[in-house]
Amino acid sequence: MDILTVGNKGDKVILLQKLLQQLGFYKGVLSGEFDMTTLQSVLKYQETNSLPADGVITDTMFNSMQEEATNFQIPNNEPQNYQEHNDVKMASDYTYDLPNLEEPEYPQNDSEIQLEETAPSIPMDPKVSDERRYSVVYGDSLWKLSQRFNTTIEAIKNTNGLTKDSLSIGQILIIPNNI
Repeated sequence: MDILTVGNKGDKVILLQKLLQQLGFYKGVLSGEFDMTTLQSVLKYQETNSLPADGVITDTMFNSMQEEATNFQIPNNEPQNYQEHNDVKMASDYTYDLPNLEEPEYPQNDSEIQLEETAPSIPMDPKVSDERRYSVVYGDSLWKLSQRFNTTIEAIKNTNGLTKDSLSIGQILIIPNNI
């Protein structure tokens, strides 16, 4: 295994995410992408185990994580082939043996639901029909959004009352329609 860090993709990242999940550090989707959620889980694992919190997984660290997880099995024949499907890369012919996963407990009523703190949501103005909502994802920037939605950076900032150029993952933006 090579060093794993933010930006890596593939089966090895899925193995890392499953391992972190089993150790109780990862609650995200097993996407195969070393994204910000994976990074946060790695940093939490490193801090908990008094390791340098640099977000980098070396062979040695991966092996010690593997030893720590009692029932985690890595298949000997790691596939290296991918299928292209509508700009999404998917690992093929890969199976995992997971330990007994328990059914989650679902809330019985609304009072049992607890929401995590997220970026503030901006309500849509019902009087304005030429706007759409967008949730910021890893790698987004105002420039990328302006190009994707054929608008300007200033229009996005003005519509959302932004004073800075920085965005937060999960932040909800109102994207004004074409310029």
